[in-house]
Amino acid sequence: MSIKNILHISAISLVLAALITCATSQENIADDWIKKGYEQKMNGSLKEANESFEKALEIYDKALESNPKDIGLWDNKSFVLLSLGRTEEALRTLDEAIERNPETPKAWNNKGFAIDLIRGNEALQAFDKALKLDPRNTEALRGKGNVYASLKRYDKALELYDKAIEIDPGYGLALMDKGRTLASMGMIDDAIKCFQQGSQYA
Repeated sequence: MSIKNILHISAISLVLAALITCATSQENIADDWIKKGYEQKMNGSLKEANESFEKALEIYDKALESNPKDIGLWDNKSFVLLSLGRTEEALRTLDEAIERNPETPKAWNNKGFAIDLIRGNEALQAFDKALKLDPRNTEALRGKGNVYASLKRYDKALELYDKAIEIDPGYGLALMDKGRTLASMGMIDDAIKCFQQGSQYA
């Protein structure tokens, strides 16, 4: 597996670690399955990784049967679906979370990350909604930066990453994303510095 792929998978696992919140012992078990899945994916065991993600999904589905109003459960389920590559299902899950509580910035953030995987421009609307609710929302700033990076608008992406880092200097995910953007611009030395800084907060 190439260093580029390892960095990509590691970054995804950091996203999940930052966004997934667990409140019960069963949800903690789901979190363990997710972490195991990403370890297996890094080792190239894709089939085993998907089996681990499916086990986590089963736990969240069961938890939602008894607690359908828990927005965190809907968010966590959506990211398991993203891990399985089931993006459209993840979007429907996030829409359910937003319908239950449209004033939750986290759900809008997560929807933006999901849409960015398939429809970059639409993701900006979700992140803008999150920022309207909370202008200092670092997840939304980073997510919006990711969209601009995918559109190769690197200067705008760096501006958003820097704003998120200014608000939270220990935001490792923003530092890692900034590093990838700098690498895409050919600024390898600066990118390495960002990766090193970001890894301290992983």
